[in-house]
Formats: sequence, C-alpha cells, structure tokens
Amino acid sequence: MKTSAARCHVACSVVLLKIGFTPSLPDADLWMRRKDEWHEYIAVYVDDFIVASEDHMSVIDEFKKIGGSKLKGVGEPEYYLGGDIERVKIKCEAQTMLTKISAKTYIANVCDKIERVFDITLKNYHSPLQGGDYHPEQDESELLDDVDISKYRMLIGSINWPVTLGRFGVMFPVITIARYSSMPMEGHMKVCLRIFGKLKYHSKGTIRFHVNKPILPGGDDPVKIADWSQLYPDAKEDIVLNQPKPVGNSVRTWMMVDADHAHDLETRISVSGVLFFVNGNIKRQATIEISTYGSEIVAMKSAVEIAYEMRYKLKMLGIEIDGPTIIFGDNRTVVLNGSKPKSTLKKKHHLCSIHSICHASVSSVVPLRSIGPAQNISDCLTKALAPHVLQKLVKPILFRKGWKDITSALNDL
Repeated sequence: MKTSAARCHVACSVVLLKIGFTPSLPDADLWMRRKDEWHEYIAVYVDDFIVASEDHMSVIDEFKKIGGSKLKGVGEPEYYLGGDIERVKIKCEAQTMLTKISAKTYIANVCDKIERVFDITLKNYHSPLQGGDYHPEQDESELLDDVDISKYRMLIGSINWPVTLGRFGVMFPVITIARYSSMPMEGHMKVCLRIFGKLKYHSKGTIRFHVNKPILPGGDDPVKIADWSQLYPDAKEDIVLNQPKPVGNSVRTWMMVDADHAHDLETRISVSGVLFFVNGNIKRQATIEISTYGSEIVAMKSAVEIAYEMRYKLKMLGIEIDGPTIIFGDNRTVVLNGSKPKSTLKKKHHLCSIHSICHASVSSVVPLRSIGPAQNISDCLTKALAPHVLQKLVKPILFRKGWKDITSALNDL
C-alpha cells in the first residue's frame, strides 16, 4: 500500500513511547531514553531498527513484549541500510572494542548489477577522475539517448549511497557529474563507470569509530584568542534549553575546510568542502566570487554554521563536548582575518561573513587554526586530484593500517 511505511512508523512510535523512548530533537527518527548511567538509542528507518545500548537485547525484548511484534534478523548488526558493520576486539588504551562501517557489500552488489545492465566488466582505476583537472562542463561528446539517460540516472542514484556510507574520496566527482542528470553526455557516462570501477577494486575503505580522544594537528595547546572585547563584548555560546544531562565520556570535535575558487569554467561558481570529524558535508557555493579569498570566506562561514549545528545535535543527544570545535583551514589570510581584529573589507557580503566567523572565534566555540595544504584532507572534496595525491589524503581515514586514530595517521602525511 502507498501508506504502508507511514502506518509502520505510527505503530512503532506508539510502542517506543510506551517503553519510555522519545524522539530526539536533532532527528525525530532517532529515539532515546535515559537508563541508569547511560543513554539508550534506537535509530528507526521505516521497519529497520538499530539499537545502541549497554544491554541492547533487553531493549529488543521489551519492544517485542509491549508491541506484540515478531522481529526478523535480531542480533549483533552486520549489515544495516547498505553498510557493513563490524565489531572488533582490540587492545587500545580506554577501548576494548572497535566499530567499523564500510560499503563493501553494497558496492559489490551494485557493481554486479551495472556489469549485467551494461554487459561490460568494470575496469580497475586508481582515481575516480582522469587527470587532475577534469571539467564536465567542457564535455563536447554526443548527448545520450533516452534509454541511456535512464541508465545514467540509475548510476547517479546508486553512487550517492557509498558516499553517504563514508566513501568521501569520490564525493567530489559524484556531485560534479550529478549536475548533468537532465542532459548527460557520453563523456559523463564514462566518468560514472570509471567511478564505479574505482570503487569495485578499492572497496575496503572503512570508517573506524574510536572512543579515545585524538591529539589535534598542531597539538592540544589552547587556541589564543585576540582581544575583541570592543567589537563583541558579549560573545559566547548560546545555552541549549532542554538539554539532556550528559553521561559517559566527553567527545572532541574538529573540522577541516577548503574551497576551490571559480571551479566551474562556465558559471564560475566555487566549490566548498567541509569535513566534520567524524562526519562530512559538502555543498556547492551559491555565490560567484571574484577572488580565492572570497570563496574561502564563504567556505569558512559554512563551516562555522555546520559546527554550531553539530554541537547542538551532540548536546541534545546527551553527549558532552570537550572544549571548542577547532576549524582547520589552509588559507592563512582567512584564518588571520577571522582571528585578529585588524582586517578591513569593502564588500558588504564579505563583511557579513567575516563578522560571523569572528564572532564564533571570539566566543571560543569555533576557533580557527591554520594547517598546511598537504594535511588538509578536505582538499579532496573540492577539486580533481592526481591519483597519488588523492590516495595520500584519503588513506589516514579510510585505508590506514592497525588501530591508529585519525590524527595519529595524519602525522604520516
């Protein structure tokens, strides 16, 4: 039935409310309740559930008893919404179990489907794009016919999910070619198949969730804040109302941001890339900037907004945040102007952006730090990189060996 998913959601919500769960404010489909010295969470996606708790089986048994439901596939999660989940015993300080998530099974299944639909064998590529300066807007190949356009849209729909599951190394080419779903060219189709070839033969990329706090690039010394008291005398982080009492260990948050000025050779729209650890987000800039400095300001402003959003979400899930969310950028001028009260700007939209960045920096919520381009992983979100450069940036997160945390692996860059 057309409303089956909605009816299932209503029925499940009734049971969850009865056993004491309530929808969290950051996400109505992420339910939570306080249990002794921890919080219990249930993520709901139509009729698929995943439980996070010290005693998850008791939560499932309680749901079955109150709801009178027969649940299928109950047990330790191995595959959820296209993602492979693995729990591994390790010997690491403050941690005995490590959770890993990857898209290996999903990639294998979708690549097998593509090879059958196109009657081809996907080739092995070491990078999702050929060369280091790909511009799909300059493609002059033939337009696809109606049948191939339908296949192209199928490829675009299928390739977005590995990115959602953490394969951020192909995010830039995916969002680049996804813009041409209405009138794709033959060259765009070849790039699509190339990306899947890259994923098929390099499908072991894994996101690892460590509980121990990393040492940030540049060390753990507090960021020095300049005296902005005359401009922002009351700058501070807003108090979150109705915040659940945090339990358990606190977490450390930090970000990396980058921009590629005037990337599109036709529209001259720039591209922003933001990584929130452990999360990522990317979007195209909505303005046309006439300078690299302008595009970097827009990217930094987006990063500040994401930082505030993610801090709110974590707090409302009962998670304590340890210190500020430091943003690392490789444009020293933007970092300097956002940290020192000496800069002057003439353009009004730049001035508004830099003031929002300064206010966040002064409040000690989102201070800025400069980082070298070689260590800025978000660089792979904004431009086409040569294979060896792309692999070097992606490896610390997706392909590192052993049980190093992310920042320990960054020292190898």
